[in-house]
Amino acid sequence: MPWSLKETTPATKPPVTIADAKAHLVVTSSTDDALISSYVHAAGQMVSNLTGRSLINSTYTLLLPNWPSTYDQPFLSSANTAKPTRLATTIRLPRSPLVSVSSIKYYDSDNTQQTISSSNYIVTTGVEPPTIEPLATYSWPPLYSRDWPIEIIFVAGYGTAETSIPDAIQHAIKMLVANWYENRESVLVGTISKPIEHAVDALLSDYRLMDFT
Repeated sequence: MPWSLKETTPATKPPVTIADAKAHLVVTSSTDDALISSYVHAAGQMVSNLTGRSLINSTYTLLLPNWPSTYDQPFLSSANTAKPTRLATTIRLPRSPLVSVSSIKYYDSDNTQQTISSSNYIVTTGVEPPTIEPLATYSWPPLYSRDWPIEIIFVAGYGTAETSIPDAIQHAIKMLVANWYENRESVLVGTISKPIEHAVDALLSDYRLMDFT
């Protein structure tokens, strides 16, 4: 299913402190602090996009064109024709780790935006990707025929401080920052050399949100 995701309230802190980045770079002068800060920000965005993870807590708005409505076919195999254990009425969120779901809104058959009570669905934070599923006694409501009638606002991230981010992710960010800092003319921000790329991929391999990256 197509989806549209926007970070509506960005993190208030970088995923790696400037002090830690400078220590990794063995830089003691403050001359390049603004430059290093921009590299940390860019590297954090790259890692977030590569893994499907939010680092420092951020708020996202997810737009969907419809409710999931059929059995989740990947849970079936050619050798197993029984119904899958999970229905595709389950919504999978494209950012992890999930902190909370703030609201689920939709446009009803009269084209009026409504909010679904949180008592009608279950949010599961302990799986990846995180999920939202309706209670067995509840069905996702009919929608008005319009673009992106469903809006889900949620918070995702490892916490409010950089110390909550796994070491492997932080080290990948530092490696990207060092690569760009040392190769300012030959390497553009947003690109990485092959040796660095392989190292970063190895560090992030256990953190990729496989359904979305």
